[in-house]
Amino acid sequence: MTDAEKVIALSQSMDTLKRRFPPPPAFLYGESDEQTLLKGGGHCSCRARLLCALCQVLGLEARPAMMWAWADPAKPDVLLGGHTVAEVYLDGQWGFFDPQHHLYCRTHDGSFPGMARIRKNPELLCCMPEAEVTRMKATGYPSATEGEALFRYYWYKNFDPRCPISISRHDVNEPYVGPWNWATAEFRQRQQHDYEQFKKVLFAMAARGELTESVYRMNVDEFRRFAGITDGQLVSWSSRRSA
Repeated sequence: MTDAEKVIALSQSMDTLKRRFPPPPAFLYGESDEQTLLKGGGHCSCRARLLCALCQVLGLEARPAMMWAWADPAKPDVLLGGHTVAEVYLDGQWGFFDPQHHLYCRTHDGSFPGMARIRKNPELLCCMPEAEVTRMKATGYPSATEGEALFRYYWYKNFDPRCPISISRHDVNEPYVGPWNWATAEFRQRQQHDYEQFKKVLFAMAARGELTESVYRMNVDEFRRFAGITDGQLVSWSSRRSA
């Protein structure tokens, strides 16, 4: 198999892993890559980290990326985004893969564009070769949303320039070992506080067209310093590592 075929196989396999435990609770975070494998899958963030780890085992660079939640201008009470995917370095460029929805982007010349290119040109995602679309069998959306309509909705939901995107990192040699955080009232309150702080800054920057690559690549602590956020309530991963 080529490197690209290996990545496709790994990404598309996330829903076919044998499920040994019940589905994870809606707000359970902090699991390791091994625990995601044992569960036979998990939340989008868990699957994205796992895909990155498995690609790194193969010797391929990979990184998770988060699409932040944003309000639908046509339906202000509907939140879009709020999703985590992965980018894998293939043939000299970063390529987008979504292990949660069995979805990736491949152009007619066989290349795999990354999120920055797809964001600027929705046709890359919406007009892929028919054989590739059939092969990937994208899942997770209403049956009424099929074919090109599914990809256009996915682009609008996650790639519209108004949706802030954060590029992160995950190293298989330094596995994520955060605590298991159950959805206690205290945890949810602290989480909501931090998310609102981040979204306020990110949405304003998106409206002004100021979301640059350097902003996307910031980790939580760097973004807090950049945005002047001094009252974050959730302990970041990098802070836990340095403690």
